[in-house]
Amino acid sequence: MIEIILDFQKIKTDYDIYKLLYQKLFNIELPINLNNDKRVVWDTFRDDFHNILYKEWGEYNEVDWENYEDYLKDKNQDSQYGIKNKQGVRDDMQLVFINFRKFYIEYLGIAYPFLEMIFEKIEEVNSDEWRVDGMMNQIEILIKS
Repeated sequence: MIEIILDFQKIKTDYDIYKLLYQKLFNIELPINLNNDKRVVWDTFRDDFHNILYKEWGEYNEVDWENYEDYLKDKNQDSQYGIKNKQGVRDDMQLVFINFRKFYIEYLGIAYPFLEMIFEKIEEVNSDEWRVDGMMNQIEILIKS
């Protein structure tokens, strides 16, 4: 299981959460926009987050891919996303929220939609539809004071 620490101490806007999530979950620093445009595209995050919850692909088989070259290309593209465990693959995740209570109380209008989105994704991933064949990694949240 990969432990990912999300510190909410300096979070004041939804863009701050967005930046933190991409940094911690995808190891991506969001570029500085010269127009100071700090739009948050949560639909994009939902899709990206969903994708990194998939287990990385296993062995090649002729049912899922037409040829081995396509498999290697797709596997390489898929495996570059998301934070990795010590073996270099995506794994079950534990999101550890620290300094969250104060953030939640002060910025409820930002915190509540964020939590709803994360809980919705966790429920979806843990549903029977996605648990088939063990396609998805588990995710859990731990809130520390």
